[in-house]
Amino acid sequence: ESKLLLLILKIALEAGNFLNSGATQGLAMGFQLDYLLKLKDVRSTKDKGVTLIHFMARAVKGMMPEDCNLREQLQHCKDAAHVDFKAHKKEVNDLKAALRSLEAEV
Repeated sequence: ESKLLLLILKIALEAGNFLNSGATQGLAMGFQLDYLLKLKDVRSTKDKGVTLIHFMARAVKGMMPEDCNLREQLQHCKDAAHVDFKAHKKEVNDLKAALRSLEAEV
């Protein structure tokens, strides 16, 4: 559980709601993760070199200066991406069925 990732997602949602205020999208309760890729395209009106990602990075560093290493916090995600959840679900269901069968015998 990464508090840093949750903070980043919260800031992204709040920034999107602020930028879309007055529109129907301004009251979003969530967003699709692929929208995070668009953060680099939202630029400052004063300095075109500054994107929404820069703003978010500064906000996160100000809120969690001691714990800003997202790569370290998510090091197990690469391994988790290779887990075959369908196989695990089948295994759990098989175990449940076996347990029910044992309970019926007792």
